[in-house]
Amino acid sequence: MKLIGSTTSPYVRRIRLLLADNEYEFVNLDIYGGGRDELRRNNPALKIPMLIDGEQEVYDSRVIARYISEKQGL
Repeated sequence: MKLIGSTTSPYVRRIRLLLADNEYEFVNLDIYGGGRDELRRNNPALKIPMLIDGEQEVYDSRVIARYISEKQGL
């Protein structure tokens, strides 16, 4: 599982708390600098967070939170 976001985002922080007991890769982007290009490659809407879980890509923090909760059986 890979979470793409920024440490300054409260939405990303919420998802990181949900993932606290799981192994995942966190990609911290500087969304106002060089990380903007990577953000554009992964999400044309230019929004964070984004979760990549195998072939599944999930956008929007509420949808990601629901996805993680269901996957963890919460």
